Amino acid sequence: VFFVKDVNACERFYRERFGFVCSDRYPNRGAFLRCAEEGGHHDLFMLQLPQPRAGLNHVAFTVRDIHEVFGGGMHIARCGWDTEIGPGRHPVSSAYFWYFRNPAGALVEYYADEDQLTGEWQAREFEPGPTVFAEWAIAGGLDGNTRRQKSVEAPQGRFLTDKPRS
Repeated sequence: VFFVKDVNACERFYRERFGFVCSDRYPNRGAFLRCAEEGGHHDLFMLQLPQPRAGLNHVAFTVRDIHEVFGGGMHIARCGWDTEIGPGRHPVSSAYFWYFRNPAGALVEYYADEDQLTGEWQAREFEPGPTVFAEWAIAGGLDGNTRRQKSVEAPQGRFLTDKPRS
């Protein structure tokens, strides 16, 4: 995701020069673009802030499913990364997400299960607001004790994300 000074000019640039297709937009504020007619909801999102500036907001990594969003997110948190927000679900692309802060000053997103679009898809327009970013989200992430059922023991053994024993 990039912050841009003129979202309309940037959208035209990517559509005309590289053949990107618009999936959805916030009129005069944001554009979700994909590289091909068919595929994931967006490969690039550009956002024009009320006080326009250019820069990187975050990079995103696709994982296989919601289990990898949660499992990977919990592993990253155990490794000391701070959660910005997540896990949660974006209503515009339907993707499950988890955002982490990184030392470069931007964010890193794990996500899965975004909408898969076809050439028949018609771009929609959304008004910015608090429910457009997240259908639901957990502030501060999860830890190993979050909402554990009573009378159920925690899983024993090693997880695939655990470091090998020496």
